[in-house]
Amino acid sequence: MKFLADMGISPATVTWLNQQGHDAKHLAEERLHKLSDREIFDKAGKENRIILTTDLDFGEIAVSAASARISVIIFRQEDRTPASINQYLEKVINAAKTELEKGVILIVQEGRFREDLFFRLNVMVLELPPLRERKEDIPVLVRHILNGLDRDEVSCSSEAMDFLMRYNWPGNVRELKNAVATRAT
Repeated sequence: MKFLADMGISPATVTWLNQQGHDAKHLAEERLHKLSDREIFDKAGKENRIILTTDLDFGEIAVSAASARISVIIFRQEDRTPASINQYLEKVINAAKTELEKGVILIVQEGRFREDLFFRLNVMVLELPPLRERKEDIPVLVRHILNGLDRDEVSCSSEAMDFLMRYNWPGNVRELKNAVATRAT
């Protein structure tokens, strides 16, 4: 498995993971410690890595991980020594290996990982291709976004719609919504 350790995780854990046969990197060793959370998720997604962290905001994790199908293991325990983290990490890897390969959020809290939370979050897997692969949804989404604006009679010109249909939308629907809302006149 491939891992990307956030700054709250000791480099000793990365060394231990590599000794266990995994491919693990630490943000500090990659000189990426100043990246935003979004950039960390992008890097993890591109390299198919599981994020190990202690301090990312759970809401940001849930949104980012779900949209990119990235697995995240959050350590929320008092004892964050490498020995403790490694012990629980080994348990999590053994117990949830298949799920980690699919993209899940697991929380290790006070010496246990929250299986109950995992199963609540993993009730249904909804495969939704990125917006760039479902261009036919763009006109419907644009109408919906425009209807939701608190402005009178806002519409989208055919030239603007042509541009929207040609654009690749790396930010998916959220980027489309922001683009339409900021340019609506």
